[in-house]
Amino acid sequence: MERFQKMICKNNNRTRFLKQLDNMENLYFAYGSNLNYPQMMQRCPSSDPVAIAKCIHFKFIINARGVATIIPKKESEVYGVLWKITKNDLISLDIYEGVSYGTYFRSFIDVQVKEKNIKALVYFASNTEIGKPSDHYIETILEGIKYFRGHHTWLTEIKMVR
Repeated sequence: MERFQKMICKNNNRTRFLKQLDNMENLYFAYGSNLNYPQMMQRCPSSDPVAIAKCIHFKFIINARGVATIIPKKESEVYGVLWKITKNDLISLDIYEGVSYGTYFRSFIDVQVKEKNIKALVYFASNTEIGKPSDHYIETILEGIKYFRGHHTWLTEIKMVR
């Protein structure tokens, strides 16, 4: 499978070279609080951020439980971070996302990195009723976007769900 060029993520005057895409089946697309680097390192210490990606024909929402999910919506897109994860990371994510309780379920979707389609694991909330997030939850997401130098439109969209 074709490899992508190294992409650079600058943060706090440091330059981090994001990993090249090697093993596509181990990619996880995070769009909510798992965008937050310290949180992901606590939950999934073996994970590595790979790239900023977007998911076409989906919309970011906060559900009635106050947490993020994405729902199908034509002419919409959701930005997130692709993480390379291990089997142990996947087990940890399943626990944190409440898969065994039916809170979230996982599936594979196509995401885009520099106009290239990539299959990635994503978690969908079972509850898709619109709700309101806590300020802390939104700040966790915003901190993640800022850490990865996400674009202004992405930041604005997330701020507007308050």
